[in-house]
Amino acid sequence: MRTIHHAFLALILSTFVSASFADESKGSSDLTSKVIGTYEFKCAFEKNAHWKFIFYKNGALQRWKNGKLVPPGVWSLEGNEIHVKWADTAKSVGIVNKDSIKIQYWITANGKKNTGGNTWKKVK
Repeated sequence: MRTIHHAFLALILSTFVSASFADESKGSSDLTSKVIGTYEFKCAFEKNAHWKFIFYKNGALQRWKNGKLVPPGVWSLEGNEIHVKWADTAKSVGIVNKDSIKIQYWITANGKKNTGGNTWKKVK
């Protein structure tokens, strides 16, 4: 049952992100004007894992691991914290700074809370 729930959530998030990009591209051929920021980091917990995230104004987030597109997420701001919900139901919470996002904690898809984390450095 949990697997079906995860698959359904991933489908909804993928549909939201795809629809958001389609809506945003109407009347504008330059999707990059809808980008808020691009962040990258090398993961401290996964050997040789390089991540890239692109945050869009509409709350969508695309991400790549070692150059390969992986399931998206959605983000929101709550004060100076950023909350990211991933397609696999995991969640990350971080503090937004001028040139980075410092992850304070993340919750895995199975509900385990982990403190500390990577710093996502702003590159654009």
